[in-house]
Amino acid sequence: MRSKSIQEHYELVARPTERWILARGFGEANALMGFIRKVSPGLCVAARRLGLMVAADQMIALAVVENREMALQHNRWPDWQPPSPAAGLRRLQTYEELTCSELDHITCPSDYVREGLIEAGMPGSKISVIHYQIDEAAFCFEDRQGRQGPVTVGFVGAVG
Repeated sequence: MRSKSIQEHYELVARPTERWILARGFGEANALMGFIRKVSPGLCVAARRLGLMVAADQMIALAVVENREMALQHNRWPDWQPPSPAAGLRRLQTYEELTCSELDHITCPSDYVREGLIEAGMPGSKISVIHYQIDEAAFCFEDRQGRQGPVTVGFVGAVG
């Protein structure tokens, strides 16, 4: 990755997409739909100027909520993972704010994400929760109530 942060990467990907769409126009579209961290605010502005309905999906908590949660977890577990650089998170937060200010509607996958959007000032009437589908049959319940001995938990990922 050539970028210094994940947000810089998103912006580097969004800019050529924005230029490509603006060069070709929106055709007969009456709406623009994207993902908040991946659609450029400039593209949203252009779509609104043409009278298109502009919507986006917030697939994860807003940066302001993530920042608060990361600080809380870092205070609880200081040796676990260093906190993310503040400048990158501020950049992400600004990008999200610019994008959200141009949206007519937001979809999100959970009440937790919705609450964060409302806390950040988005009217609840402009937010729809659409839960991501999961095939529960693919996960078998295993009753371990009678188990004795140490418990081992594995995790691959990062706090976000």
